[in-house]
Amino acid sequence: MLDFTTASMHPDEGREAWRDQLAALCGRRAVMRFTREPFSGSIRHREVGGISICHFAHNVYEIEQNRLPQNDEQCRYMMLVMQLSGRSQLRQGSSDMALSAGELAIIDSFRPFSTRFDGPTTQIIAYLPAAELVASCSASALARPYRMSGHDGMAALTRSTLLTIARSADRFGDEDAVHAREMLTGAVRRMVDRERRTFVSVEQALPDRRIRAFIDARLADPELSPSQIATGCGISLRRLHRAFAGTEWSVCGWIRHRRLEHCRQDLLDPANDRLSITQIAFRWGFNDAAHFSRSFREAYRQAPRELRRRAA
Repeated sequence: MLDFTTASMHPDEGREAWRDQLAALCGRRAVMRFTREPFSGSIRHREVGGISICHFAHNVYEIEQNRLPQNDEQCRYMMLVMQLSGRSQLRQGSSDMALSAGELAIIDSFRPFSTRFDGPTTQIIAYLPAAELVASCSASALARPYRMSGHDGMAALTRSTLLTIARSADRFGDEDAVHAREMLTGAVRRMVDRERRTFVSVEQALPDRRIRAFIDARLADPELSPSQIATGCGISLRRLHRAFAGTEWSVCGWIRHRRLEHCRQDLLDPANDRLSITQIAFRWGFNDAAHFSRSFREAYRQAPRELRRRAA
């Protein structure tokens, strides 16, 4: 059991204490990046039936979790993340996922991942033993974080169960705590198992990996075109367009999507404060500031300037 807050600490002292507390909870140190604002954070940690449930409130800019140093399945856990307030951006491998208030995701902590926060945030995170969830799910299906849709019945049940357990953790007896654990892991196992069955179809809904890698390496080139991509990948133009036929993107649409994602990440990064929005847009292959602004607003429902102001 732990109740920790930096409320009475100097911001510098609070940062170091926060790092120590997070390392003690996660069993390893994470790389953390802070905003220029005075740091504040709190942690409420409880053990319920042998699983850890933590309530985090903080204004950290980014937390990067590296791969576990020991190749031991006993140290592997799944993080069930519920965003209570604020907004976060999860990245694991080539997958990006945004979480808004009320949304949930599950992440395999055994693989490296990072989380960026668009401002002050609060989350509840349950650390569930992977052995209780992975048995029904192939390892390849855990290569990316899963969002649990707010309109999904099982997601609603999982959210309600997690909230109830977190709020009532101090009132459970030993036997009831075990039952609470079984309820939560059972609901999450169902979600993971369902994702396993759709994983292949989701992967098929993305362009070919080799084509995606070629495009990502050349996003900064404003002249990047389908004909260049086809030639560079050693395929015909017709075959290139056919590779995108089963996805929601055209070739040019995918290029724009990837450019916008990189621009969004740069706008959130304090290291790019000296760069103007136009410079960031041009860095990733846009050559028209007005077109970039319209595309960004359509994709993220806010203007680039608004996102940067919130991040600051």
